[in-house]
Amino acid sequence: MFDRARGMNEASSFKPDLSVSAKPAIAILVAIGIALGFVASLPQFTATMTPIVLLLFVLVGVDLMVDYRWPRLGGWSVVASAMVAILLVSNWLHLPVLLALMVLPTAMAVVFISLPAGLVVALAETAIVGWLWQARPGVLDLAGAGVCTFLIWGVLGLLWILLQPVEGVMQWAWQYYKQAQAPLDEARAQRAELRQAIADLAFANRQLALINDRLSVAQQVAEEAQ
Repeated sequence: MFDRARGMNEASSFKPDLSVSAKPAIAILVAIGIALGFVASLPQFTATMTPIVLLLFVLVGVDLMVDYRWPRLGGWSVVASAMVAILLVSNWLHLPVLLALMVLPTAMAVVFISLPAGLVVALAETAIVGWLWQARPGVLDLAGAGVCTFLIWGVLGLLWILLQPVEGVMQWAWQYYKQAQAPLDEARAQRAELRQAIADLAFANRQLALINDRLSVAQQVAEEAQ
């Protein structure tokens, strides 16, 4: 009975999922921060790069804390950190061309969370780009906003096309796993029932032997009384 329950729990716990851990992305951010730290150590780049390095390590610290305490939110934390870093660095360096890197949070959301999450991030980034174009036309013109939007949705569409066959294979594997799990669960249940039957038979044999012993004693007492 316990074997059957355990098998059913294992089957129910398995789900087709293409998302991966956010820890590799955090490690990459740490490596980038270290590399930028060396650049910031150069006198000509200290004033420019030091705030960026500090920002990056603060975001990494937040990502590590979130991933440790709430693993399911680790991917969202990394995506949000990437968006914040791109926006602030682009503004700090006065380089609106860096907004083209907004494709990275979209791709990260797809990889670390899911395709629907990538869609949500793409919508949010499109709204941010549109706001920057309207609120700060001197920083981001219509052409730049159009390029950023095209890149964001182009990358999302490309990832969707690439991942559809993979998801199809995962769904097929999941269905095959469930079909193969059914007879396995039945075999486990039969094995558990057989074990219980053997245990019951052993208990009955012990009781029968005990009864036989008592009958022998009673018979001996009766013979002695005669």
